[in-house]
Amino acid sequence: MLDMVQSYHLCCTANVLRAISISLACFVVLLGCATRSEVPVPAVAPPPPPITSPQLALVLGSGGARGYAHLGVLQAFEEADIPIDLIVGSSAGSVIGVFYADKANSEEVNEIMLNTGFSDFVDLDAFFLPRGFIGGSRLQRFITQNIEAKTFEELKIHFIATGTDLETGESVELNSGPIAPAINASVALPGLLKPVELYGHELIDGGVAEPNPVRIAKRYNPQITVAVDLAQDLSETMPRTARGVYSRAIDIIWAQLNERTLEGADVVIRPTRGSNYGTFAISSQDALYRSGLEAGRASVPAIRALLEKRGNVDQVGKVVSVNP
Repeated sequence: MLDMVQSYHLCCTANVLRAISISLACFVVLLGCATRSEVPVPAVAPPPPPITSPQLALVLGSGGARGYAHLGVLQAFEEADIPIDLIVGSSAGSVIGVFYADKANSEEVNEIMLNTGFSDFVDLDAFFLPRGFIGGSRLQRFITQNIEAKTFEELKIHFIATGTDLETGESVELNSGPIAPAINASVALPGLLKPVELYGHELIDGGVAEPNPVRIAKRYNPQITVAVDLAQDLSETMPRTARGVYSRAIDIIWAQLNERTLEGADVVIRPTRGSNYGTFAISSQDALYRSGLEAGRASVPAIRALLEKRGNVDQVGKVVSVNP
């Protein structure tokens, strides 16, 4: 059997062909783009801010347009006064995650992310780059203009984005220095978006190595790890052609990789399971947000029970953050 990294590259190839047939433009809007950095980047990554025994780590997985569901989950946590001490985001999860880590206010984040359009992200004059079709300078500019923090050290909530090293296939933590190029790297889908050179790595989409970077969150020994998984179930329709069998095989490989990267999470929230929201369902952003809100609210009792079991809920039931 092909190893998981090689198989994922095959998956990307198949998905790219399908994406182009749907709409290249729609594909790029949420996932973002990759190019040279719009801001100065040091040759070596600065030391990351210390993260000491977080109470709750939230992992926001990859999933293209389904990333809008992350907005609803974050709002549900905020409504329930559940603290978030660490956010780890992959691909679309890195975009939503960094905005929330900057503002710590779901209303402000929703106002920005639910009112974005094609021109906010895409460099229309940067098509047909040597190693990707679309550049990411406009994406970086959008991030820089819409968040207060310019470096990870300035964020209100500890945040880690993930990329994938194109040479080694390993997941790379991006948690220090300028924010915009790191997010650019985390969403650099191979084949369409140019890899990003950052701190000695040539980086592509973080979801290639770890769609749900629970393993990275666990490195920091959180008391509770909650993951938001944006995967969908395998189609109930069995393939009738050779191409269909191949496509389903890739879907199976992807599903297995996705499940493996959820291992170790205390709670897994699945707002898009059982739905038919595709990777490019950008027109469904409001419905996706609502699905995340509903799933997030449904997860609150389980999370509260875990917090209470570990002695982190005060007498009136409000969650108390270890790292206020």
